[in-house]
Amino acid sequence: MRKVIKKRKVTSGMAYLKQFRKEKKLSQQEMAEILSISVSHYSKLEGGFVFPSFHLIKKIKEKFHDFNTNNLFKRDKFIYSKKPPHGD
Repeated sequence: MRKVIKKRKVTSGMAYLKQFRKEKKLSQQEMAEILSISVSHYSKLEGGFVFPSFHLIKKIKEKFHDFNTNNLFKRDKFIYSKKPPHGD
């Protein structure tokens, strides 16, 4: 029987962005407006689907002086699990 390896992403860097926003008691929409980006793009940032450009990181730091940009560069971890294919 052939094993299927599944990879699941556990974000660390972008989780800081979400945590920071919640500490500031801002919604995703409010944060997106402050940064002059779409809510959709901001949501993708928090979800770890896209990474912020240098320009956007700079803008975050300009708007929020207490934001630690180093936390954005924490490496993501991947968890691998072996599961049998469907139907077995």
